[in-house]
Amino acid sequence: MAGVVFRFEGRPSPVNRWDIRCRLAATAVLGACLVAGPPGALVVLGLLVVVLLALARATGRETLAVLGGFLGFLLFFLAVGLAFEPTWDQAAFLGIQALRLGLLLLVGHALFLAATPADVTDGIRWTLGWLGRRRAWMASSMAGWALASVPLVLDQAVQLGDAARLRGQTARHPVRGMKLITLGLLVRTVEKTTDLTAALEARGFGSSVPELHLRARPRDLVVLGFAVAACAAAWAFAV
Repeated sequence: MAGVVFRFEGRPSPVNRWDIRCRLAATAVLGACLVAGPPGALVVLGLLVVVLLALARATGRETLAVLGGFLGFLLFFLAVGLAFEPTWDQAAFLGIQALRLGLLLLVGHALFLAATPADVTDGIRWTLGWLGRRRAWMASSMAGWALASVPLVLDQAVQLGDAARLRGQTARHPVRGMKLITLGLLVRTVEKTTDLTAALEARGFGSSVPELHLRARPRDLVVLGFAVAACAAAWAFAV
């Protein structure tokens, strides 16, 4: 069902209206603080992540779904760590690291909600500008199309899974049903890729490179400054 409701369109929100370069820089600063900051800073940084999720208009159900998707990995991480050193200090250390990973996932989720394929294309193109206008544009376009095709692939997987269940493939022969779904998904993906290639050739893709229009406004710089100041304050609070 997740493949049916998932759409990579970018949710209208205050975060969506910020310049993509500001969003990437603020996310990088916040992510670095979450990974390398002292444990005491996680309290302030956690509050900042909650504010960012609220601005991105993330619902509680979505947030729990993101954490639930990685819950198995986090539990495995804790179990393996405690197996080698079953002490309270080790448990506290592993818990803090799991908290860092969870907050880092939520930061990425907030940026993902606010981003569109066009935002991703512009951000990658600006980042890879040193490669040259044409190469940066082609690389960013490919990345944007790949992200935009994620919902289509998920929808196809859900449809193939439903068809296999209706035919009793998953119940009687689960391995065979998985093979059929995988093969069918591969065939449909190749077909869509062929159609996209033909459409690009017909439109003369690569013959001209459009200009990159990115303009940081004062509010974008204010947001970036706030993110840097919040991380610095969290670090100072912990120290």
